[in-house]
Amino acid sequence: MFTRPYTKVVRSKQWLAGFLFLVFFISFGTSSQPGVQESTSDTISDENLHGLMVERLNELQQSIEQLVYQQNRTQSQIDQTRRTSAAEIATTALELRDSVQELEMIEPSLSLSPSNRTVFLALIQRLRDDSQSLADLAMGTQIGNLDEAVLRLQENCETCHALYRD
Repeated sequence: MFTRPYTKVVRSKQWLAGFLFLVFFISFGTSSQPGVQESTSDTISDENLHGLMVERLNELQQSIEQLVYQQNRTQSQIDQTRRTSAAEIATTALELRDSVQELEMIEPSLSLSPSNRTVFLALIQRLRDDSQSLADLAMGTQIGNLDEAVLRLQENCETCHALYRD
């Protein structure tokens, strides 16, 4: 379950560590070579390049900070994030349920045969029911698995698209 994000964190840390080592090695190597004196006339001063590097390093640092923060969240913070996500799922599912009315309104203009009309209307009703079930699950008013509800909703969409789209 956590292997992919953990792998990304490890890879990001490894990349950043390698990059910082390379920068340190290059800067240390050029300034500490015996007999080599630094020339002020050969100094590279490219503000644009410096700005890009600083910006990229800041992005990487912020990314690492966010990943570390996520690892150290308390159970109550994790639960709050889940509640927020569940509320967003419920809201979106209810919007989907309500959008079924638009499908019902355009159905007469589709010129479906009587048997196709029956199937189309059944799929519309199934979309309405599946959307409501998903919303109920997300709001906690019904016990069940959100993943299964989303799969049912997706299967309904795929069935309808296979029948009525090119």
